[in-house]
Amino acid sequence: MFRQPATRDVVNLLLERNASVWHACQFRDLDSYLTLGGVPSRQRLTTSRLPFTRFRTDAADLRNGVWDKVFLNLGDYGEAFARGWIATPNSFGPIVIQLTPLALLETTSVAVCLRSAGATDFDPDKESLAEVADVDELFQNSHTAPFPASTFVRFGDMLDGLFPGITGERHTVELSCATPEGRHGTAVRTAEPAEVRP
Repeated sequence: MFRQPATRDVVNLLLERNASVWHACQFRDLDSYLTLGGVPSRQRLTTSRLPFTRFRTDAADLRNGVWDKVFLNLGDYGEAFARGWIATPNSFGPIVIQLTPLALLETTSVAVCLRSAGATDFDPDKESLAEVADVDELFQNSHTAPFPASTFVRFGDMLDGLFPGITGERHTVELSCATPEGRHGTAVRTAEPAEVRP
């Protein structure tokens, strides 16, 4: 798990790769996000009494203690479908929000995990990657590869064997982010800070 100031190193890695962080949603969710001023946790949506799409993983998110986290991805889940590959559209919704990695500077911690937080017995403290070099390994190509190849993320079988100490199904990379107000779940805004300082 990355906590400030270590999160800054993850941000710098993603910026070096020209990578983004992503979130997908339905239109009703986007309307609530705009009211709240950013991408909120499920808990923030619930307490705000604004409408949002219910997922079958909601009960698991509550059970696994991640209801108060903001979920992001290192890749656009809908990209494969958009390119005409054999894939389904984004299951989280047709609206994709592309955020600068600088948004992660507004978090208190970021868990970079290789399976969904809705998985059985998910534990972000045990499953989160701990080193920036491990996050770098999640990408298919070197950071020196030309854009957009520098941003291509491993998924599915490409994740197998990368981190033997991490067990369970590894289908994709997911970020679960804690926000400054913890369980009150403030929103991750898209505004960029003026600069990143070491």
